[in-house]
Amino acid sequence: MNRAMKNIKQDFSIHDPVAHAACMIRLFGEKASGIAGLRSGMYFSVGDLEMAVMWARVRNSINNLTDTETGPRSGVRH
Repeated sequence: MNRAMKNIKQDFSIHDPVAHAACMIRLFGEKASGIAGLRSGMYFSVGDLEMAVMWARVRNSINNLTDTETGPRSGVRH
């Protein structure tokens, strides 16, 4: 198994869709944008997909920061 395929397997095991999308872009390049276009019915360039991955990471980072500021969420009420 080559290194890129091992990375994809790791991405599936951690259930991180952003990491998986980034890995797919690295593996397939232009083909990744074609696959995304076929699935959505729109055209995406590799740059579009890379930008989407970057913004998803930014959004997730912001969400993580705001979640930690409010304190841990517990289902148990006192």
